[in-house]
Amino acid sequence: DGIDGVMDQYQLDALIAEGLQASPAVEAARLRWEASRERSTIARSWPDPMLTYGYFAANVETRVGAMNQKLTVAQKIPYPGKLSEAGDLAAQEALISMWQYKARVSDVVQQVKSLYFDLYRIDGSAGVVREQIGLLDQMTATAQRAFEAGTVNLQDVLKAKLARDELKTRLVTLSQQRGGTVARLNALLARPGDTAVSLVEQVPALPALPPREALRSLADSYRQDLQQAGVSITRDQIAVSLARKDRLPDLTVGIDYTQVNRNIYSNPADNGRDAAMLFFSINVPLHRDKLRAEERMALKQLAASQQNLASVKLQVRADVDDAWAQAKGFQEELDLYRRTLLPQAQDTYEASTAGYSSGGVALISVLDSERMLLGLKLGVIQNEALLGQALARLERSVGTDLSQLSSTSTSTASNALTTR
Repeated sequence: DGIDGVMDQYQLDALIAEGLQASPAVEAARLRWEASRERSTIARSWPDPMLTYGYFAANVETRVGAMNQKLTVAQKIPYPGKLSEAGDLAAQEALISMWQYKARVSDVVQQVKSLYFDLYRIDGSAGVVREQIGLLDQMTATAQRAFEAGTVNLQDVLKAKLARDELKTRLVTLSQQRGGTVARLNALLARPGDTAVSLVEQVPALPALPPREALRSLADSYRQDLQQAGVSITRDQIAVSLARKDRLPDLTVGIDYTQVNRNIYSNPADNGRDAAMLFFSINVPLHRDKLRAEERMALKQLAASQQNLASVKLQVRADVDDAWAQAKGFQEELDLYRRTLLPQAQDTYEASTAGYSSGGVALISVLDSERMLLGLKLGVIQNEALLGQALARLERSVGTDLSQLSSTSTSTASNALTTR
């Protein structure tokens, strides 16, 4: 079982890697993140210098000659701190995009695991049903021999055959379920819809269930939307500072060069000398209503982000607690099936089968014990699959793999989560 568990883990890991590689949603989020990382460089850059050319259609005469054409070069220099904070703001936006990308990755991982454990439920159940069909074939043969010997009536033979045929209808239902699950998995992996998927008859090794408080702490550090909400506050704090800096003027520095033709009417000492002028200018932020409105808007956005963080914290706590409670419940139920119910049902079935062979037990009792054994075997597989899905959901609610905290689990939890 251990070797099969490792093999199935390889299969699951390969499907996850394929899903992450093929998912358009993950790729789109990654590209948005990479694009947003360029914004910081753009935001920190100075505005382009302005080059202005002017030609005097009618020459303007001066003492030293007529002005012919003019060239002006000017550079706007934002107030100190504006560009650096604009770059910081863009960097925070890039961090938000990064956490959004990581969230899409976690979504795909959970979806692949959920479908994979659903396949395990279907394939494992089909294996159990086929095993029980084999047992009922033996029982039918035993009833047939007893009927031919005259020790039982034909009704026993027919009942055994009916029980066997009922199980065959379950196989048809499971086959239909597998087709739908495979189609969803292939769509998630961007495969052709008819791509075959190997049987999943052994559950991969599941991580042990850490204490709930440890998971809450882990979620504080790794849950993507929680981190995104925290970054949004930092971003909005910078936006408030930038809005206040808009009240401060920017400086423009330039040089104005004018070409002057020679004076043809007189010959002064500086005849035809071109003119150059260095100039400085600032914008005057007079529209105070607009500036105050920008600051109020930034402050309200900051307050909204703070409230959103509080809301996300509550939601994350609820997600972790809910997923943990579900996993804990499936874990305890699975442990009960394995330790108590299934062994008792197995003993009951073996005893009733032996009793029927000796003629001391009616066939109806054997069939009842067989149905009970089948139900419990299917219950084990169902709970294993549900536990795997619950742990995948728990990992998504925490934001990272549970193996980081698996060492803190108790030995009881470890025993309950071992592979079949």
